[in-house]
Amino acid sequence: MKKNVYKFILLFSLIICNSGLYSQNYRLINLNKEPVEMPDKNFFILDVLDNRQMKSAIGIVKSDETGGNVMLDFTTKMPEELMSFFKSAFPPDSGQIPIIISVNKLWVTELEKDNSEISKCEITLKFLTPDHQDLYISEVVNKIGLSSIQTTNKENIRKSIIRCMDDFNDSEWQINYFKSLKNNYNRNLEQQRQDTIKNLKTQRYYPDSGEIIQNIFPKFRFALQGGYSYRLAKILSGVDKEFEDYIRGLKSGYNIGGDFNYFINEKNSLGVNISFSQAKNTMSGVALFDSYGNIIAVGDMKDDIRLFYIGPSYTMRSSSNEGKSYILGSFTLGYLSYKDNAYVVNTEIDLDFDTIL
Repeated sequence: MKKNVYKFILLFSLIICNSGLYSQNYRLINLNKEPVEMPDKNFFILDVLDNRQMKSAIGIVKSDETGGNVMLDFTTKMPEELMSFFKSAFPPDSGQIPIIISVNKLWVTELEKDNSEISKCEITLKFLTPDHQDLYISEVVNKIGLSSIQTTNKENIRKSIIRCMDDFNDSEWQINYFKSLKNNYNRNLEQQRQDTIKNLKTQRYYPDSGEIIQNIFPKFRFALQGGYSYRLAKILSGVDKEFEDYIRGLKSGYNIGGDFNYFINEKNSLGVNISFSQAKNTMSGVALFDSYGNIIAVGDMKDDIRLFYIGPSYTMRSSSNEGKSYILGSFTLGYLSYKDNAYVVNTEIDLDFDTIL
């Protein structure tokens, strides 16, 4: 129990130490969210995407405590901080157009020039439509003199973002936006056209070219089947009960097969049919008698019957349920092989037959 308590105290101490190190190596800020005047603004920010190469910080600045360099970052994740800023500084209004902003670069550094310190903010914002079509890219480098480290850097970021927003608002983004809508509309029409052609099952379609396209169906069909099989031939009357049970066991088995078809048109196809089935059974205590009725041998009787068929096939296809399902009928004529690997008492007997049917 004491050991677990010590482990918990050690883990808690490590967490506190790491938190202290994080706070010493980072300076955290948040943006001033006062409203910004922007005449003729006809858009609002729908979402913010973080596409920066370096996402662990937004810059490197000097610490006012140690004089060394520390990483600069927001108190929350960058997309959350910017979305909060946009909602407050550029509040949405009814009838405005939704825009997505991709932050491709946001980096703050501090420079020395003429014995004065300067805050430099480099920012690249890409403005997108809701379906992520490019509208405009704004790249800004803004420099202001340092008066207070925390206040000036976050004010520099705020001014840089506002400059990007002004650039976008003054651009021809609306023309690009509606061009994008038109292109999307045309793409959707073409996609609908292609979907219509693809889904046609029982009608003809006349595209703009005037070309007549026949009903479109899959040209190839490949099917596998398998399962339980049962032979329907009757058992001869007059046999004893044990032998009748043995024959009945040979009627049951399994079957596997496959079909390959190529449809030369909507309904007719040529192909190949392959089928294999097997049934086997064993009976113990079988006795052989000579012509005088004497038992000459006692042992097992086994049969292992295998049927193999292969041949060309003709298949007809009919669609139903508005083309969602099909009914198939096939006719085939080919080679059939029958093999029985039999064993009677101490003698193996192989029976092989083949025919065309």
